[in-house]
Amino acid sequence: MFFEAQIMTQELKRGNDHLDKQGRVFLYPESTLGQENLTPYQTLTYLKYQSDDANENTFKKKLEANAKDIQNYFSVNDNGELVLATLQTTVVKTESKTDGDWFADKDTTTTYFATEVTVDYKSMISQYATPMNFFLELGMVVRNPEFLAAVVDLVKTKTNIQLTVLNTTSVDVTTQVDKTTNHVRTRIIVTDPTGQAPDTPMETSSDKTTTTTTTTTVTTVSPVVRVTSVDTWLCSQKITYSKIPGTAIEDNYLIPQESEDPKSLGDDDTVEESVSWITREDSTVHTSITSDTYDSGIASDYTDNTDEFIKLLDVKYRIPNSKEKRTAGEYLKTDAELFFQLLSQNPETQGMELVMRYIMQKYTGKDYGAEDFNFNMFDVRDFQNILSGGVLSNYIKAWENLALWKYEVGESTTPPTKYITTKDGEQYYIVYEDGSAGHNNVAYGIATYISNSSNAKENHPKYGVGYYNWETDFLAYGVNVRTLNTGDLVSKESAMAVFALVLQGFETKVDTYLSNNGISLEQSQRDALVAVCYQYGNIGNFAEAYRRYGNTEALKTAFKTASGAQPFNGSTDRKNANWQLFYTGKYYTKEGNEISSGILGIADQIHKYMEQNNYSYCVYGSNRYEECGKLGKSHALSTTFEASKTNKNTCCATYVSWVLQEAGYFTAADHTNGATTMSNKLRAKGWKVITNSSELQPGDVVYFGYGHVEIYAGDGKVYNAGSGNSIRGVSPATDNGIYGSNFTCGFRPQN
Repeated sequence: MFFEAQIMTQELKRGNDHLDKQGRVFLYPESTLGQENLTPYQTLTYLKYQSDDANENTFKKKLEANAKDIQNYFSVNDNGELVLATLQTTVVKTESKTDGDWFADKDTTTTYFATEVTVDYKSMISQYATPMNFFLELGMVVRNPEFLAAVVDLVKTKTNIQLTVLNTTSVDVTTQVDKTTNHVRTRIIVTDPTGQAPDTPMETSSDKTTTTTTTTTVTTVSPVVRVTSVDTWLCSQKITYSKIPGTAIEDNYLIPQESEDPKSLGDDDTVEESVSWITREDSTVHTSITSDTYDSGIASDYTDNTDEFIKLLDVKYRIPNSKEKRTAGEYLKTDAELFFQLLSQNPETQGMELVMRYIMQKYTGKDYGAEDFNFNMFDVRDFQNILSGGVLSNYIKAWENLALWKYEVGESTTPPTKYITTKDGEQYYIVYEDGSAGHNNVAYGIATYISNSSNAKENHPKYGVGYYNWETDFLAYGVNVRTLNTGDLVSKESAMAVFALVLQGFETKVDTYLSNNGISLEQSQRDALVAVCYQYGNIGNFAEAYRRYGNTEALKTAFKTASGAQPFNGSTDRKNANWQLFYTGKYYTKEGNEISSGILGIADQIHKYMEQNNYSYCVYGSNRYEECGKLGKSHALSTTFEASKTNKNTCCATYVSWVLQEAGYFTAADHTNGATTMSNKLRAKGWKVITNSSELQPGDVVYFGYGHVEIYAGDGKVYNAGSGNSIRGVSPATDNGIYGSNFTCGFRPQN
C-alpha cells in the first residue's frame, strides 16, 4: 500500500490502461493550457524509450529519424527522467528568375532535426510526493494498520498533479538575394548567298541578369515543463501562464562578391568568335530573429486540504490483536515530538516535518512552531528556476554596473546614489538616463524602452536589453515600463526578478543553439556566450567559427554577431574579458579582479563583513546563545543583508538566506530565519540532497536536524553564523560536526 501511494504521488501516468496502478502525475500538451477539467486521455502520448525489439516503435527511434511529430510524444529513460525533444525545422525556399523568362524556377526543401531533452520532473514535484518512509514513521507512532490504510487511501484518491509542456519558439529568417549577370559578345560572318556582296561581320550582345532569392527559415521549438495544477491531500493550487510574443530583431548587411573581368572581341573582324563573362552584385542579406516566451505565471490562492487527514485522527480504529478501538490522534498527541524527530532524521521525510507540525498545531491548538506555515514550500512557482544564481550573474552585473555591484556584494560600503536608494526600509533602483544610448536604464544594463519609432527613448534596438520583451513580467510587479522616467524608483526585488528572467532567456537561447549544432562546451565557455548574448542579443556565426578554429586565438576574429561585431576581439575591456572567460575560464571585472564563484565567494564576502563589523547572534529571547538583548541592541533580524547593516544581527539561517539571495537562488520572499524551514525550501526547489558528508563540495548548504545550517567551504571547514563566536571569528572555521551523528544532509543547486 505504501509503495503504491508513493508511486501515485511521484510517477508520470504513462498510458490509458490500469489508471489505478499508475502515477497520478499527468503531462499535458501546450494546447490544453487554460482548459478546465482535463482528463487522462488528453495527455501527451507515452512511448517506451528504447527496446530490443527492432519492430517496436520507440521514442529513441523517432529521435534518430528526426520525426516531425516527435513533440507529440514523451518518454521516461532508465534514470527515471522525463524525455522530450526540441525540434528544429529548416525550410529553404529558392526562387530563380532570368530576364526574359516567363517563369521562375522554384524549389523548396524541408528538413527536421530533433534533439533529446531530459527533465528531472521528480525534483519538480518532490514536495507533493508522499514517500513510503512517511507511512512507516507514522505507523511507528500511531501503531494502527487500519488508520494507515485509511491515510493511504486518502493520499491515493487525493492526488492529481498536472505538468504542462510550454513550447518556446524561435524563428530565424534569413533572406539572401543574389544577382548574377551573364554577358555574351558574339561575332558572326554573314555571307551573301549570291556571292555578289562581300562577307559582312555581325556582332551581337546579350546581358541577362538572373535574380536568385533564397529564404531560409529555421524554426526551433523547445519544450519547457511547468507545474500548472496541484491537488493533493495537503493543498491545492493552480497557476496560469500566458505566451508573450517576441519582438523581431532585424539586421541588413552585404556579402561582397567577386566578378570576372570584362572581355572584348578580337580586332580581326573577319574571324567569328564569342566571349562571355559573369558579373555579380554584392549579395543583400536581411535577417529577422523572433523568440516568444512565457510570463512568470499567475498562481491562485492556496487551498488547505489537511482537514480530511485531521478527521481521520478522530476516527476509532481497531487496535491489532484486540477488540479495543482507539483514535490515532491520541497517540500522536502523546508522541508528537517523537514523530517530528523521526521525520527530521530521514532525508526523504524532512519536508513533511513542518507540514505535520502545522497539522498537529491545527489539530490540538498547541504551539508546535508552525504558526507562520502557509504552504510556501509547496509553491508551484518555485520550479520556474526564476533566478539564475552564481558567478555568471555576478560577471554580467559587474560589467553592466561595477559601482552598484561592488556595493551590493560588500566590496564597497558607500552606496552609489545615482543607482540605488532606500525608501521605507526597502531597497530601490533609481531609473537613470544612459548618456551613451539616450534611454532610461535600471540597475544592470536593462533599458526601459519599447518598440516605438516615434519616441527616441522608446526605440533603441541596439542598446541594452530592452524591457519591451519583459513588459508583462514587470506589470506583474506593478511596474509599467512605458511610464518610467528618469529618477523614478523600481523595487530591487522586482528588477532582479526580471533581470533573472532576461538572463534565463539568454541561457536557454544559447543552450538550444549549442544543442542544435551538436557543440559541447565547458560551463565557463557557455557562460561567455550567454554574456555575449546578453550584450548583443545573439551569438551570430559562433557554430561555424568554432567548428573551424576551436578554442584558438583565430576564433577571436572569426566569431561575429549577426550585425558583424566581434565580441571577443577589440580594444574594449569587456571584449577582452569575454575572451578571457571563454579561453581561460576566468571571470574578471573591469578592474582585473577575479570574481569568486557563486555561493562560496558570496559566503566569504558576507561573513568577512560580519566579522569586521561586530555582528551579534539573535534568534529568540530564551535561546541561551542569544546576544542582542545582552548587548542592549534591538531584537530583530533583517530579511536582506543590506538591511542588516543597521542592526547588525544574524543567526545561522538568516546568514545562509542572505548568501542565497545575493547569489540569486532565493528571493526576498524565500528568506527564512529557520534552519528546518530552509531545509524544506531547498528540497522543494529541487536541490540535490547529499546524505554522506564525505561527498560534500564547497558551496553546499549543510543542514543539521537539530535546527542549524551552514555553508561548507571544503577540507572540513564551514562558514557558520550559529553563535556569536562563529559570527565574529575568523572564517572559514573547522566544524567536526559534519562528520558526526548530528549531520543530516547537504544541499546542492542543480544548475
